[in-house]
Amino acid sequence: MTIAELKRSLCNGSGGVEALIHCQLAQARADETSTRKPYYRLHAVDASDGLDVNAWSDTPAFTSIQAQIVGEGAYIELQGVFSKTERGLNTQGLSIRVLTAEERAALLNGSQERCAELDLWEAELDAAIEAMSDPLLKTLSRKIFSKTRVRFKRAAAAFKVHHARRGGLLEHTASMVRLAKALGECYPDANLDLIVFGVLWHDLGKVVESDVEDGFAAQATLTGTFGHIALGTLIVSTTLLEITQADKALLMERSFDEVRAHILHVILAHHGSNEHGSPVEPQTLEALIVHSIDTLDAHAEMMRAAFLSADPQLQMIDAPRPLKGRLARSLKRI
Repeated sequence: MTIAELKRSLCNGSGGVEALIHCQLAQARADETSTRKPYYRLHAVDASDGLDVNAWSDTPAFTSIQAQIVGEGAYIELQGVFSKTERGLNTQGLSIRVLTAEERAALLNGSQERCAELDLWEAELDAAIEAMSDPLLKTLSRKIFSKTRVRFKRAAAAFKVHHARRGGLLEHTASMVRLAKALGECYPDANLDLIVFGVLWHDLGKVVESDVEDGFAAQATLTGTFGHIALGTLIVSTTLLEITQADKALLMERSFDEVRAHILHVILAHHGSNEHGSPVEPQTLEALIVHSIDTLDAHAEMMRAAFLSADPQLQMIDAPRPLKGRLARSLKRI
């Protein structure tokens, strides 16, 4: 069973679900209950989703982690009875074992369904690039993707907040491309090619910051401390310089400084404010639209994941950070 399948089963049923899951242990943090009993807070991930569970002191899983039989980054089998409560996911009899080499290889190869999804999203990005009318933005996008395609397809979109899984960056970007096509056409004064370009490469720096070279959990690196906005801006800026020096006709009688300013601005401003990590706020219509699409897709994914992990009987739940307040389930569709 995958993590996503477990969450769907918990949403569809009222009782506990006995499950056996192959995944990667991304995090194991020691903690204590209010009565000073030790336990471990675990975060496990697979190709489909992430899962937060507790290994209580009376479970085999606690013993395995305490004895350092299993550690962070290990490929594991989680087994137990999972259920939902008002306080989140609960487990009974949780056990952990390290996967064999054959089991690990099968896990990393992914299901046929997940591989097909990744291939589809990759094709959507290729199609978006080829649909561009602006020869400079098309050439620049082709060049960037040729350099980063392998990493882009495996990177996570974040460490934990949204799309925090192997292939999450590709999934998030493909969703944004669809939104860009729909929303961009509502504003004829906007440069749709620049919007699509911004959507495609706004998180480009995450091919370094949250690369998932081995397994499913993105690991922090020294280079990643630069931040994905700075890293993405650097990759785009150097690639832009390469192609304009080789073929100035791509500028189409526009100045290099003007083109570079617009291209880099949509990336630098996509978080919307200094408070949220952008060095500048959106000052062009295209940058505003890219920021809005990014926020929409990220927040929608956070809400989806929150309800998937919540007690299915609850109509309202506490919003996960950075969302605020309480969230209500959607009105049933007819």
